[in-house]
Amino acid sequence: MESKFYTLINYLNTFKEGDIIRRFDIFFQLKPTGLIGGAFSTIDTYRNYLTKAGYLERVGQGKYKLIKKIPNEISVNRVVFEAYKETPISKVLRSLNEGIINSERETNKE
Repeated sequence: MESKFYTLINYLNTFKEGDIIRRFDIFFQLKPTGLIGGAFSTIDTYRNYLTKAGYLERVGQGKYKLIKKIPNEISVNRVVFEAYKETPISKVLRSLNEGIINSERETNKE
């Protein structure tokens, strides 16, 4: 059985770039899969990540435009990274990570 995330991606990728997708339609289509239940917030969270990552654009209340196709092999973690890569905390974490990598390279040279 597919996860909620990949079921959502597969559904969104049935649309063409530029198409408008309604939140209602997402839930209407995914409800029969048994993955929705009462957990609307999980699907909304994934949709928000996809919007912040640039795959969807909010064009009205409950309406989203597909900006670009979502890679089928993308992970939730990758989408979250893309969504928040320009936030202050992510810049700090990336900087720390680069410092650790550079430190390890210097240590390995010796």
